[in-house]
Order: sequence, then structure tokens, then C-alpha cells
Amino acid sequence: MTKKTIVLLGLVSLFACSKEPIAKMEAPLQTTELRTPEQVLEFAQQEMPEVFTPEYIAQAKSQLKDDQQLEFRSGTTVSVPAGSTDALAAAIADAGEGGTVILEAGMHTETAQVTVETKVRIKGEDGAEMVLHALDILDYNTPIYPGILITADGVVIEGISFSPDVTIGGIGIWNEGNKMAVNNCVFNGFQVSLLNNGGIQWRVHHNDITSSDIWFSNELADAYGIINMNGHSASITNNNVRQSVFGIWECAQGGISMGNETSGNFFGHILCKVPEAWIDYSGTLVGAAAPANHWIVALNNSHDNYYGGIVTIDGAYSNLLVANTTSNNANYDFEFVGDSERFGFLTPFTHDNRGYFKPGQTVKDCGVDNKINGGIQIDIEADPCF
Repeated sequence: MTKKTIVLLGLVSLFACSKEPIAKMEAPLQTTELRTPEQVLEFAQQEMPEVFTPEYIAQAKSQLKDDQQLEFRSGTTVSVPAGSTDALAAAIADAGEGGTVILEAGMHTETAQVTVETKVRIKGEDGAEMVLHALDILDYNTPIYPGILITADGVVIEGISFSPDVTIGGIGIWNEGNKMAVNNCVFNGFQVSLLNNGGIQWRVHHNDITSSDIWFSNELADAYGIINMNGHSASITNNNVRQSVFGIWECAQGGISMGNETSGNFFGHILCKVPEAWIDYSGTLVGAAAPANHWIVALNNSHDNYYGGIVTIDGAYSNLLVANTTSNNANYDFEFVGDSERFGFLTPFTHDNRGYFKPGQTVKDCGVDNKINGGIQIDIEADPCF
């Protein structure tokens, strides 16, 4: 996607809409009753049982737990004093499999990429900060080297404030391990704070993210908050993401995205498919294997975004959007996109998604066989699909 495309999209005005009544629901659990993730999961199984099976719901409930029920007892605990430089790799080795690394309050600096190949918990004391070496992403023809690369299963990172050591900021944490979690961290100034490429049961909970603002001034550079590119059963909950092109980018199969706040982004959320546009650290061209499908997007607050709150595009299907709050999004609160070349290449129509919307929320549906309940539906004859 080019910045020129984004600028043009941002200038698209919101046309007059016609309000549709909220459809009466026959099921006993109503959307107005949905206040907790557990209620949402019950509703999802009730409304789309062919998609959200009992096994899916059981897995989703386990995903909501921050601690992952992982044990960190077999290794040792290693403390890293404030003011450290390039100390993390050695501390992980000393902690060993199943150990814990404590970053003491204060600044810690890494001047090269850190690869985590051992199951370990990396935990910051209150006030722990870490500067990562995350190279800028301006030339998409060269490999991307994240600040931290996770290849082990069961890694947990929590309670650390991260920032890059370069002007733009590259990728903070790139995950490829299963049952990996990032909780209660702060990310400031990265082009991509968190990216999952294939890890199963990836958990991203209670993080605060402000992306690099480079995309405002440099049309070659993008910035995204959280990307689930590949890997199923992801859990993205209770994060605050701002100042991104895409705040939260949900791709691949089967995830929950709940309780997040997205504001000041171009799109707050986008259910989509990451194109094969990046070269990873190994020299491999990477992108999402599948568009977003079997996602539950609920209880989020997406507001004051430059284009839209929650956008479903590029073949995304069989997703449920319910009990989300939106306000002051420039064009639409929700959009289900048809065949489109708005990003400079064909993205096929979305289909078979289901959305339940609150009074006053604007919804534009250009897809196929999406079931839209409530909200103010945009007249696509007056405001054509594109």
C-alpha cells in the first residue's frame, strides 16, 4: 500500500445514509446483554455454531488467561541491573529452560537483534525500559531484522517499556513460537510493535502502543501496531493502539480481538490478508497464508480514526463483529469491502461475515452474503463501492 493511496482514501467523504432498524433476534441471549468476553463467546456459539464450535469456544476461553498456565520452575531467576548493555542474551542463557529474567527498574540497551530460542519469562520491574535495535523499514527489497525474534515455544514478555534506537523504528518483537505472550508492555515509536508469523496461541494482552509517525511524512514508510500475519488461535485483548496505518491487523484463522481501544489510526482494525511484500530476516518473502476468518471481534472501542473504525477486506470471511463501540471515525465505523483495488492490487470481496451494530453506527456493506444487523447502513448507490 502506498501513502498516496492512503491520502486519497482519507479524502473520501461520507455520503448520506439511511437508517435501518435493528433486526429482532430470536436467540435468548441479546447483543445488549454482552458485557464480558465469556458472554460474547456464548453468543458466538449460539449465533454461528457451524463456525464457533464447542472446541473453538473452549480454546478461546483458555486464550483469555494472561499467564497461559505455563510453568517457569525448571530454570533459575536472573536479575539484570539497570544500565545494562547487550545483557539480555546472556541472562536468558543463565536462566535456562523455564527460567525467569528480571530487568531491574531503569534503562537497558540492546545494540543488535536478540533471538530467544529458550522458553523463558522476561519480566520488567516497575520502571524497566529497553531500547531495541530495530532497523527502519524503508526498502521492502531488503530483509527485516526485528529487535527481538522469538523462535522458542512458551516465551512470556511482560512489564517492559520498549523503544527503538533508530529514527523510524522497524519491528519490535517478531514471534514464531507457540504459546507466546506479550503482556502489560509499552511500545513507542516502532513501525510494527508486534508481529506473529505462524505462532499458535499467541497472546497479546494489556499493552500500550504508539506507532512511529513516519507514515504522516514519508510515503514509503508504513506503521502498524499489532499484526497477526500467520498462526491460529491468537488472542489480542485490552490493548491501546494509536497512530498507526492499521492499528490491529487481524489475519489468518481463528482468533479473538476483544476489549481493545484504537484511535488516531487510519484504520482502527483491519480484517485482511497481509500481502507477500516483506522479506524476513532469513531472506524469505513472507505474507499471510489466508485472510481473516473465524475471528471474534467484540467489546472494542475504535474511535477518532482517519478513515474507519473496523474494516473487513481482502476475502475475509466467517467473522463475527459484535458489541463494539465506535465514534468520530472519519468515513465509516464499519466497512465490509467488495472487490477492490484501493491498495493498488485486487483484493477480493468479503463474504459470510456477521455483524451486530449499535444505533448510530455507520456500516457500509459491499461484500457478499454478509449478515448485517442494526446500525445505519450506507446507501451504496449514493456512496458506491470501490
